[in-house]
Amino acid sequence: MRLPEISIRRPVLATVMSLALTLLGVVSYQRLSVREYPNIDEPTLTVDTTYRGASAEIVESQVTQPLEESLYGIDGIELMTSFSRAERSLITVKFRLTRNVDNAAADVRDRVARVRSRCRPRSTSR
Repeated sequence: MRLPEISIRRPVLATVMSLALTLLGVVSYQRLSVREYPNIDEPTLTVDTTYRGASAEIVESQVTQPLEESLYGIDGIELMTSFSRAERSLITVKFRLTRNVDNAAADVRDRVARVRSRCRPRSTSR
């Protein structure tokens, strides 16, 4: 027997099957998740430096500012924030979504290495 024949012979069964299918559709629709924006991890990098025994002002002028000036030239930067306190500097760089995180990390590493090589303390010979 086919479904149309069963539905004609047993109309109550056809009605129950229709209601079950409708109920299943309503429940499935309610559980369907709708997201306005997809989950995207923003490409963000953080440069954390330590300068033992230095005050916040010295960390700002000797560490944070030179690093910021060097990092400003990197392509794709959307936002850069910095925070300096005694013995510590924290710079957070947020890139555009179109920027590859691996390439951005390599650029940041290169710029930090340049500043680091310029700012190394020189030993004095006696």
